[in-house]
Amino acid sequence: MVSIDPNAIIDGRRNYSVGIINRSKIIGFLKENYTGKTSEIAEKLNLSKACVRYHLNILREANVVKKRGRSWVLSKNIQRTIDDFL
Repeated sequence: MVSIDPNAIIDGRRNYSVGIINRSKIIGFLKENYTGKTSEIAEKLNLSKACVRYHLNILREANVVKKRGRSWVLSKNIQRTIDDFL
């Protein structure tokens, strides 16, 4: 069972359960690894690269993630909330 990250629910979007689950997995991956390329995330989460790319772009539009070179990272406002709990 996957825990749902509240940042995976995007305002102004149709939030289908499978999309929320996939975005939660991606956010969880980035919380654990701090960075990841699309292909690496797809391989580790057993999702297609197209699926990961699609959800990363949605998360980028919502300022949840940002691209740093060829890798993806959580945006600072999201990272700050994680660090507050550590």
